[in-house]
Amino acid sequence: MIVELIPIELSNTQTLQNLGLHINHREITVSEHIYLSLFEANYSSSLCVINRFENTKPHIGFNFCIEGSTNFALTGGYPTAHANSKKVNNFLMPTSMVTQELLLNPTLALLTLYIDLPAFIQLVGESLEALPFPFLDAMHTSDRCYFESYQWQAIIKNTLTQIFHSQMSPLAQRIFIESKSLELMAIILDIYAKGNQKQFTISKKDIDKIQFAKELLIRDLANPPSLSKLAREAGTNEFTLKKGFKEIFNVPVFKYLQQMRLAKAYELFQATNLQVSEVALIVGYESISSFNRAFMQFYGIKPTDVKRIPFRTI
Repeated sequence: MIVELIPIELSNTQTLQNLGLHINHREITVSEHIYLSLFEANYSSSLCVINRFENTKPHIGFNFCIEGSTNFALTGGYPTAHANSKKVNNFLMPTSMVTQELLLNPTLALLTLYIDLPAFIQLVGESLEALPFPFLDAMHTSDRCYFESYQWQAIIKNTLTQIFHSQMSPLAQRIFIESKSLELMAIILDIYAKGNQKQFTISKKDIDKIQFAKELLIRDLANPPSLSKLAREAGTNEFTLKKGFKEIFNVPVFKYLQQMRLAKAYELFQATNLQVSEVALIVGYESISSFNRAFMQFYGIKPTDVKRIPFRTI
């Protein structure tokens, strides 16, 4: 059963209550740039509630789902984020419309911690470069997002329990919530640091060149330069370009190009009424059959089915 939920204000509360669904939704402003969303709900059996809202500015976010699970997808062909009682979800969300599934089975307890991107950068300070490269890549590109999931740790559950069940006075509550929010971020950043031990074999100077090559590559998806021209324009050679691209982005150069083409195609299918043939041509495919095949392999659905479903699996 699916219930459509009006964004944030939960103005369908009466309807949901008539169905026997009990909801407790709180938003807590921790500071000027940090806030929490606590969502608790229970039902007599399994239930999926849809929540749609607009993310108006870039956020770093952390999803902690103690009970039940949640999925959320951004308009624009981005991967779908997932969190449950076994996975903690961390994300960087650009400005976008968001479709969120709240899955009760039959209960849900979800805490989402948001921090504005500039505030996060200031908080991390000089240690920013210790974060995963894909995260930094998304952070410096306005139309990109980053999702990563981690296994639960006991310390996270203890901190969440304290937040959900805190009975402090209003005077102490704000300071307590702020300290616990920072504690949660510190735990995730520690997981980041321990999991980001990979040492690049290329120099920092070459990493900058590979990053520039990536920008050149996606500037014109339909007419990308050859490998030799791309390397020359980035100020490097083909060997370093191919080696560095695979090392940094975990895929070869033109595999990355294909992913960017398909992501752009997905976005066009969501945002326009263009035909498949038109979209294929815009993103650089001369053969519709080749485009359909690549799209199916990457997303697991036909291009014509994009607008029929709000979610994709990673």
